[in-house]
Amino acid sequence: MLWLEANRTAEVRRLALAMAWIFETKGIRREALAALQLFCEAALREAATVELARRVIADIEAARRSVSPLDCKRGD
Repeated sequence: MLWLEANRTAEVRRLALAMAWIFETKGIRREALAALQLFCEAALREAATVELARRVIADIEAARRSVSPLDCKRGD
């Protein structure tokens, strides 16, 4: 969020694209991936905002908290 606050959108775009594969390989829930995809698309257009980043973080945290006990046994 610091880069967004500093209007360093090019760095945000590179970071967003680099993070996507991490979420996918860790088996992150579909809802969190959708939120990250939204952020990546905004970052590519250099339209990502601090508010959008906060919403995406909240969505990812909510998805993390809603993990079922069966998901935890997969060995993430």
